[in-house]
Amino acid sequence: MAEVLKFEVGNTYENMKGQYEVISIQNDAMVIRWHDGLEIVTSVEVQQRILERMAYDKEDAGRVVKPKKSSDDTKKKKSAPFSGLTEEDFASTSKTMTWRGRNSIGGAVIKQLNSDEMDFGAWAMSAQPELHWMEKSRHERQTPHHGIGFYARVDAKAFSYGVYVKPSALGGQASDCWDALKAWLTSPANESWLKQQFKDHDLCLRDASRKVLTHDITLRGDHWEYKEGKVRHKIESLAAHINDLADLSQADLRIEKRLSKAETLPTGKKIAGTIASLFHDLMPFYLVSPAPEP
Repeated sequence: MAEVLKFEVGNTYENMKGQYEVISIQNDAMVIRWHDGLEIVTSVEVQQRILERMAYDKEDAGRVVKPKKSSDDTKKKKSAPFSGLTEEDFASTSKTMTWRGRNSIGGAVIKQLNSDEMDFGAWAMSAQPELHWMEKSRHERQTPHHGIGFYARVDAKAFSYGVYVKPSALGGQASDCWDALKAWLTSPANESWLKQQFKDHDLCLRDASRKVLTHDITLRGDHWEYKEGKVRHKIESLAAHINDLADLSQADLRIEKRLSKAETLPTGKKIAGTIASLFHDLMPFYLVSPAPEP
């Protein structure tokens, strides 16, 4: 049996999807990028098992493993410019997640987010129809897909996007994230600003994990509320309501815009601009939580 392969940043490996480069490694999580520009966060152990299984299958079939072509010999596939989400994108299988690629909606939104002051990147969630955007410097300092960032997600019936707040399991990151946001919400001016964003974009606040918040919070008139069946519950202060929640480290809170599939498909490539517009409007909220110290 061959020795366990140790991945190294910058080196090229190959799994069933094709050749990829290791971009970063943090504990058991590593970021990998294929030649089509798609990046995901995956597990070191999972990729080791894939390589072991592929090697075993080749040996069992009596085939000789061919040496990998050098990067100079490998031609990168050219992808067509992003033209919008398709019917196939709303099917949650690995073969229908090409919409998350850098040459697709990920890159199209980045072009509209980047500025002289901010350098954004996009990272796909492994085996999930979800894509995250955040500043590259922030991504390097925190556990992948935790902290605060922007996202888009596709399910069978709808397309949703907005900003997420998901505390990290690493010590300090969870409290730093939430302490800043809760302090920001205590200002009446800030809560009023957030209400205006909910009105302008028809947003809701939800916990994707359903471990802390079991009901979506929306804005009705000028006050927050959530519904249990047909009963509406008024929330006087969003800051006080969040402060009363137990163990926010379990939450995956999202300020979300949700469009049905029927609403999304006709927008074509304009959906990238629509997403970027919401991200720009929510940028003050995104910037409240500081990035972890290097």
